[in-house]
Amino acid sequence: MAKVSANYEVVYIIDPAQGEENTAALVAKFKTLAEQNGSAVEVEEWGSRKLAYPINYKTEGYYVLMTFTSEPSFPKELDRVLRITDGIMRSLIVCKGEEGGIDMLNKIIIMGRLTRDPELRRTGSGTAVTSFSLAVDRDFKSQSGEKETDFIDVVAWRSTAEFVSKYFTKGRMAVVEGRLQIRDWTDKDGGKRRSAEIVADNVYFGDSKRDGAGDFGGAPASYSAPMGGRNAAPMGGQSDFAEIGEEDGELPF
Repeated sequence: MAKVSANYEVVYIIDPAQGEENTAALVAKFKTLAEQNGSAVEVEEWGSRKLAYPINYKTEGYYVLMTFTSEPSFPKELDRVLRITDGIMRSLIVCKGEEGGIDMLNKIIIMGRLTRDPELRRTGSGTAVTSFSLAVDRDFKSQSGEKETDFIDVVAWRSTAEFVSKYFTKGRMAVVEGRLQIRDWTDKDGGKRRSAEIVADNVYFGDSKRDGAGDFGGAPASYSAPMGGRNAAPMGGQSDFAEIGEEDGELPF
């Protein structure tokens, strides 16, 4: 059977502290890696830009976009290399579809304050899971002149769930990156219900120690779902946490 190639885009952010020479070396390194494992490699250096939110207290990064065509196994290896390379602040790989196919994408980033303390729970097999809501202000005002707020449900799994439960409390500002999930379920009266929630891949602190309610207590600046262990949620009912399969993970801009 012929192996299927697909088109990919990767955006990665280089720490400005790397300097001009090291930045150029990193760009060349990832381009060479893509050329050795794929084809149609193109690189666009967007240069220094302001980050959407601070990463490790830094507000700027050097953005690079690289497109390539390869078999599905290479992007996973590229993702691993990006994660362990010094000087790479963040990276995101998106599959643009098989050659001649239709592009699809499910990616969401929100920033808001927790409306309650996260509660850590576990499935029957011991998988950690927590759910919480973020209060996110809309960027426009209503006719009455007041800003309205959306309350968005989020669910996190495994190590991300443990990270959120340990370091986040009600009122803390959080940045969540993940995917939108629509779930159909049946309530106790037999009625059909539909819920929308974000399955968190990555969670970041959205405030500083001075802004938040208390100290980070030695917490890392963020938690990203590890390679090969994405926070996939079950597709069942709202409170029946079934065991789930393994998937991949990713990140924000």
